[in-house]
Amino acid sequence: MLVSPRLVLTQLLSHNPLAQIDYQKIATKFTDQGIHVFKKGTTGYNDSIRHVLQNGSRPSAFAVQPLDVDQLAKTMVILSENRVPFGIKGCGSSWNPGASSTNGVQIYMTFFDKIDFSNEAYIDVGAGCLWAQVYAAMENSGKNVVGGIGGVATFLLGAAYSLSKSNQYGLTIDHILEMEIVLPNGKVMTVKEDGEGSDLFEALKGGGNNFGVVTRFRLKTHDQGPIWGGTFVFRNECETEVTNAINTFIREEMRREETHREPSCREAELFATFRSFVTDGELKHDISVTCVYDGPKPERNPWASFVGISEKAGALKDSRQTNGVSYDINRLSDIRSYTIVDALMSESFPGPQNHNTRGRLGCIMVNGYNKALINTIASEAKVAAQEMKTRGGKLLSFPFFPCVTSIFNNSKPAAWPHSRDRVIVPLSAYFLWEGQENDEFWSVRMQTTLNNIKAVARREGYIYEDSPEYPTLAFGTTNAEEIYRENLDKLVAIRKKYDPDNVMGLTGGFKIPLLIKKPILTKKTSGAKKGEHGRQLLKLYDTVVIVDDSSSMCEEDRWAHAQQAVEGIAEVAAQYDSDGIDLHFINSTQVGTRLTRTEHVMYLCCQAELVGNTQIGAKLGALLWEYIAKITTARKQAPSSRYSIKRMNLIVVTDGDTTDGDSDFDVLASVITGAAKRLKSDGWPPNQVGISFVQVGNADDAEKYLQHLDDDLSKQNEIPDMVDTTRYHPEQLDDALLSKILLGGISRVYDRDV
Repeated sequence: MLVSPRLVLTQLLSHNPLAQIDYQKIATKFTDQGIHVFKKGTTGYNDSIRHVLQNGSRPSAFAVQPLDVDQLAKTMVILSENRVPFGIKGCGSSWNPGASSTNGVQIYMTFFDKIDFSNEAYIDVGAGCLWAQVYAAMENSGKNVVGGIGGVATFLLGAAYSLSKSNQYGLTIDHILEMEIVLPNGKVMTVKEDGEGSDLFEALKGGGNNFGVVTRFRLKTHDQGPIWGGTFVFRNECETEVTNAINTFIREEMRREETHREPSCREAELFATFRSFVTDGELKHDISVTCVYDGPKPERNPWASFVGISEKAGALKDSRQTNGVSYDINRLSDIRSYTIVDALMSESFPGPQNHNTRGRLGCIMVNGYNKALINTIASEAKVAAQEMKTRGGKLLSFPFFPCVTSIFNNSKPAAWPHSRDRVIVPLSAYFLWEGQENDEFWSVRMQTTLNNIKAVARREGYIYEDSPEYPTLAFGTTNAEEIYRENLDKLVAIRKKYDPDNVMGLTGGFKIPLLIKKPILTKKTSGAKKGEHGRQLLKLYDTVVIVDDSSSMCEEDRWAHAQQAVEGIAEVAAQYDSDGIDLHFINSTQVGTRLTRTEHVMYLCCQAELVGNTQIGAKLGALLWEYIAKITTARKQAPSSRYSIKRMNLIVVTDGDTTDGDSDFDVLASVITGAAKRLKSDGWPPNQVGISFVQVGNADDAEKYLQHLDDDLSKQNEIPDMVDTTRYHPEQLDDALLSKILLGGISRVYDRDV
């Protein structure tokens, strides 16, 4: 029986991607364990899903707020046994959409907010705490930690440069003494440098939420004496003088350790930010420079040039307030407490003014700065801001801080590579805007701007090409290989040990795979010339990629491999499809059209939530019949345009692991057969449409059936052979395999290739 286009569209529109999971039944499992469930519309639900940025939140099925470790362990067991997507929110300060939010079950760690400072050698901090709470708890104690800003858990699990302490002490992760963690199977462990779980302790330092849910951190303390400094805010007119002063500080002060053997230069931190913002409908630019000397006022003022610029410009000495803490601007003075330092540093990452604000963070890693690079940051910041008024822009901020060459002298083994002999620091971008329709624009604008700055940094010799990306600020499309580099093999083994069933693959964040991914197109083959010749055929086609975002893609490393395949497909196809490729998902309603850049494609993939069924037939049928209607109408209106209408090359990346088994396969076969017969009866060429299935994962039944569609469907139904199937193996990805994926559905030559 053939499936009509009307029926296919009805199936697609009525399909609920969450229907596969009975969330009411799941909620009952929680209440049976004494865990309160917060349903939609309640205050507890709203508090649980709310993030600092609007695009960081997702409408969860329901939320839970575990009261203690025991309830959290029960929570993980329920999620694990029922394969339920979930999000883990500490304070809601995660910047990448989907990193700590979900359409499944939202875990809110609000009750893990305890701080214990009963021993002055260390402080125990709950995963639901803010750094401001930590500093307040240590007020007037003569002790402090190498901390950050925002949420504690997000910061510590993401590598952690301290904005005012790293020059002296290095990364915050190197000062973690122990962690308590609930594993995916519900087991509770306390891990430290020695003893059981020492490998897990190392992996958690910068390893994100790949191994379980961390509930508590024990941080080493150090002596804290007087602090001196302040923040300057300069008008745009002072840009040349300020950039010169920043460069002078870097050249003379930050290198005194080398030139004058003065380790005291480590105590002088400078944090500069080029900012653009819209106030009262007017686009403005300024530069903030935060100066913190971790000690009493020094005899020689390392920031004297900034004082001179401020006085010359007649800058107003005023006070401001951030997070309820008041501080002075445009003057240097004794700083009464470290909570003020926290507020000063937060000046470059101000929170949104309302719940409608959306945003992103990103960065590139550099090993130093000079005048040319600093001037590039300033100029690119203005170029990026040109459309703020028309695109809902609120703030564009480019923060950076120079560091001493000894910054990693205290480095210890961790997930995130940071060796003592190689200095790298993040050069950041922080964008705020309003309007979901502007999300892609500002995300791409940020990536483009950072790429432009990186090009200059590379030219000036301040880029290590194999530097690890910084997970705290990395763009959402970054993969685990780019973050963990030489440590990835070891981390994969540790993840297999503690999360063999890939439960943490059901939540967001940068995922360490259970199998090693291989770099795309590192292997050239003898078929490369043939592939290049054949790829010219792609110019005649609109390339449409359909990505399987069903729940079964959580299994093994299917989603990681799917993303890798899509990245390779997009990279090549966009070179030949002049008006860009289209991207669809089986379940998500997100659609990307006319995408000409790979990062646009990967941005959409990173937004996908893996829920729902593998109903390929419904999605494929909708697109096929929409295309048939389009070309039929076009031919009626202009018969001579028959051969000028671009053909369609559909590439479906899927595991083929259907929920309803044969019935789903029957729908898929019927959809293809029906479309092919219609194209044939209407007199369209045999290769007007091609369908290439790319199978990831090891579902053997799916492989057999997809191969059946490839080998037998055309013969059994007397239709053109428009189907090809390729089993995807990441370790075998080369030019020949990629050509088969791209051309197998539209060229019988490549259909026969293996």
